[in-house]
Amino acid sequence: MATIPVVAIALVESNAVQPTNAPQPIAIANAPARTTMPLPSRKPKEKKKDFLSRCMSDDKVISEFPDNKQRYAVCQTQLSKGETLEVEYKKEK
Repeated sequence: MATIPVVAIALVESNAVQPTNAPQPIAIANAPARTTMPLPSRKPKEKKKDFLSRCMSDDKVISEFPDNKQRYAVCQTQLSKGETLEVEYKKEK
């Protein structure tokens, strides 16, 4: 049977000042502030294709997701959030 070495690490509180050459977070220049806009949700009894059409053409969704493929994926996700799974089963005797 092989033995596994165990290493113990002690954390000690220190009042030491961080060196000035420590990496600092970088802000990306001219990056727009990203806000999350509410996404459309499926209305009761709205057909799937009607919801996808409405979601894909929504101005807020277009501005948030300008790429058609990404926007379609987002709309598909929104569609699946509102769906309920209906399962039909037979009770065995």
